Amino acid sequence: MWWLFLQFPLLLLAYTGLRKGEALGLKWEDIDFKSKTLTVKRTRDQHGVRSPKTKNSYRSILIDNELIKNLENYHKWCVEMKFKHGQRLDKEKDYVFISSHCVPVSFNTLNNVFSRIYKQLEKEDIYINTITPHGLRHTYATVLINEGIPPRTVADRLGNTVEMVYRVYAHTLKEMEDKAVSVFSQALAGANIGAK
Repeated sequence: MWWLFLQFPLLLLAYTGLRKGEALGLKWEDIDFKSKTLTVKRTRDQHGVRSPKTKNSYRSILIDNELIKNLENYHKWCVEMKFKHGQRLDKEKDYVFISSHCVPVSFNTLNNVFSRIYKQLEKEDIYINTITPHGLRHTYATVLINEGIPPRTVADRLGNTVEMVYRVYAHTLKEMEDKAVSVFSQALAGANIGAK
């Protein structure tokens, strides 16, 4: 199960759109398995632990069953690692992302994980466009917008303002507006409105 140490941070970023520092700042007390929520209370980076980026960054978001199942497996791995090192998991103090040596992963760890994945893919003659941990945040937002999720909901999940969503994802929102015009025209044409 050692691969969970590498896989789970990426999965969490992809499924939630969290900023890298927000993910690294998660403690087990921030995960509610019963209500299927994740709460952002802090951020952690190369400068240490501090308050989230903005007041909107403080948030609780619903997470799906797939992520909960993976979180449960990752939690078991963390408990096993702690036990192996003669420690107990402390929900209030322990960060979610730890190394196999039971220390919080460093700020550069996620970038290194991405780098290792791309190197492994190249060894297998698989070449894909590279993406960063922050790129997963943009992918997450773009998928939600393309699926017709309202900008307010996207902003709430990202810990942003609606204005920020409109500014950063203007191109995607324009595509959705074009699609709306096309869908509406097709619906009217199919209904034969005005035909006698």
